Amino acid sequence: MEEATGSDGHRRPSPADGISGGVQLFSGLVTGLLFAWMGSWFGLDRLIIQGIAEFTALDISSAGYYTLFAFVGLIGGLLGRN
Repeated sequence: MEEATGSDGHRRPSPADGISGGVQLFSGLVTGLLFAWMGSWFGLDRLIIQGIAEFTALDISSAGYYTLFAFVGLIGGLLGRN
């Protein structure tokens, strides 16, 4: 099956593009949270929280740690799109 192209020769977006993009973003978010959770088994959460406090004078909690990893995963999912 051929892809639909516009008059300029570029591929036209289809409704499925939005769905697959949303799935990639969601999977990136979940992957980031899983890495944060597994990292907390080895003390990575305390290391990251302490490092952020020392370098930026911001005091974050474990909720901030998980939010940081969720955003990193979300951005990774966004950049991983084709």
